[in-house]
Amino acid sequence: LGGHLARVNAVRIFNDNIHLSGSYDRTVRVHDIRVPRFPVQILSEAGDSVECIDVGTESGLIAVGSVDGHVRVYDIRAGQLSTDALGGPVVELALGRDAQYYAAAVLPGTVRLVDLQGD
Repeated sequence: LGGHLARVNAVRIFNDNIHLSGSYDRTVRVHDIRVPRFPVQILSEAGDSVECIDVGTESGLIAVGSVDGHVRVYDIRAGQLSTDALGGPVVELALGRDAQYYAAAVLPGTVRLVDLQGD
């Protein structure tokens, strides 16, 4: 799997065939391992290096954390993107099991819990 223009910082497996990689080149590349030469989709909204990715296989959500201080949550089933500004570089994140929230580690040393339902 390839295609990034800089080092890869994060990888996640969505299902048996779909793998994601995030890079210093500010992109997440979605790869179908049955067609390994080219990504099937490129998510290029990050304003700086992509540091972390998590996926909700049942919910169809892809959460991406970036040095630009934002978490972007892609709902691939609904074709929607939501963005949260967290105030510092996002270096790790994890979607909750029910994909209704996520936790993000934000430099210099904060953990933020974010409700995705907006209530």
